[in-house]
Amino acid sequence: MKQKDRGLVYIERDLLTSEAWKSLTAHAKSLLIEFLMRRQLKKVRLGASASKSWIVINNGKIILTYADAKSILGWSAPKFTRYRDELIAKGFLDVLNPGGNFEGCCALYAVPGKPLDKHSADRWQAYGTVHFQEVIRPPDSKSFKGRGFKDYWIARKGGKVKPLHGKKRFQRGN
Repeated sequence: MKQKDRGLVYIERDLLTSEAWKSLTAHAKSLLIEFLMRRQLKKVRLGASASKSWIVINNGKIILTYADAKSILGWSAPKFTRYRDELIAKGFLDVLNPGGNFEGCCALYAVPGKPLDKHSADRWQAYGTVHFQEVIRPPDSKSFKGRGFKDYWIARKGGKVKPLHGKKRFQRGN
């Protein structure tokens, strides 16, 4: 049975008592809980004699779009971006794919938890120490570089486009 089916959200006690959690704003905490609700957890036995523990089976494949933030939280895109960046900066969230290449391509996130594979955003445990690895959000892959008029002519001519500095664009007839 998936944890989502029971209406529960599993949050580790270490996460709730950490310095990183205490330093989050209220909106960032609510966004993190929204990400944690999107985890799919499964109880498995990790060792031969070990007791069962929860692992995240979809870590690195968690999706929360701007439209979801608007409909669920009532947030604008800049507000969502601001608090998502706070979660990334403090180690609670990792962006594995920034998305935005084409319609239907969403960003993929990793959140705290024991994963089946290597993807897990557990940098928050070292927050405030010398071992903390700072990460900034990767830039969106949707870029308009190389699509403008100037870039078209540079590519076509294979060289530079001369600037119009010092030249009059229009001359009035006398």
